[in-house]
Amino acid sequence: MRDTFRHRRISAILLAGLAPSLALAAPPAASGRHPLITEVLAAVPSGKAGDANADGTRDAIGDEFVELINPTDQPINLKGYTLFDSDAWNPGAAKPDPAAPANQPGPKSDKPKSDTGRAHLTFTFPDLTIRPGQVVVVFNGYKSTLTGSVGDADRAPSGPSDRFHNALVFSMKNESPYAALANESDFVLLVSPDGKPVQCIKWGKPQKNPPSDCPLIEEAPTCVGSAQRTSIGGKLACHRDLSGDFKGTNFSPGLFAPSAADTAAAPSRPDAGPARDKPVRGNPGPGSPRAPGR
Repeated sequence: MRDTFRHRRISAILLAGLAPSLALAAPPAASGRHPLITEVLAAVPSGKAGDANADGTRDAIGDEFVELINPTDQPINLKGYTLFDSDAWNPGAAKPDPAAPANQPGPKSDKPKSDTGRAHLTFTFPDLTIRPGQVVVVFNGYKSTLTGSVGDADRAPSGPSDRFHNALVFSMKNESPYAALANESDFVLLVSPDGKPVQCIKWGKPQKNPPSDCPLIEEAPTCVGSAQRTSIGGKLACHRDLSGDFKGTNFSPGLFAPSAADTAAAPSRPDAGPARDKPVRGNPGPGSPRAPGR
């Protein structure tokens, strides 16, 4: 929450003048006329500093998010675009039903014992058109109490959220402690409504490789806090290592400001933060994950 308020003073300037210029900047050539992932939070920082969704409680899973932007000069309808984590991506399988409830962990003997039994993280957008330069944030939503204008897989938000710099905010409404991004190695894949991979951001060495036919596969550093794109066509860097007003901060959901993030230092050490407060792939511990203190 501290990071959200710290950026509020530059939000008004950005909203007034930055969004139109973003649409004129050159996105990665392979991205085409699709949304572009600009920020991913997988390793949620410990304590109050990790409350990315500003609901008053830090949760190692619920505060995860993926931020996207319309980098083109034309509106984009998000209906049918889907986000997958590495476990969820299964080429040729039926598209996930956004109305179906998330997998629930059962009694001890029924809990997943391998990757194939984990709850998969997916989110399919409902009908919503975003203008050039407009930002969208999708929170995991596990054990979260998001307030204000928040959409889900069934309906779009009623309007921009003033809690997140007038971005359009969604919650996956995840109900499983196993449907989460892995801190040290995973990927987020954006797939178009026709089922074709559009963009993949990977970090570490996921057990499953990104789809080879994805036209844009990018490496993100393993961070504590989010990894953010340094510009529309730039690389991904740890948010803490960005320059300007972003320097030393953990994340900025809803606020994509390449002018304030034009340089990046060396990636943060992968062992510098919480790595054991989520179920481990292939070895989920008993019970729900516990959020460690500072």
